[in-house]
Amino acid sequence: MIKTIRVSFDTIPGHEDEYYIDENKLVINFFRLMVDFMDETKVNISGKPLKEYIEEKILEMLK
Repeated sequence: MIKTIRVSFDTIPGHEDEYYIDENKLVINFFRLMVDFMDETKVNISGKPLKEYIEEKILEMLK
């Protein structure tokens, strides 16, 4: 079975949450992203590289 998962970045008005999951959509709060000032190509969220963070959340959704 193939499951389609959508990832989007939003400002999530009125929310301080890092993310929320709505059925097959992972919505990440844009304002929680942190750019590494020593290396502008690196973006973190919650102390983790963005790619790793997204992978964790997708695995959580697939359970």
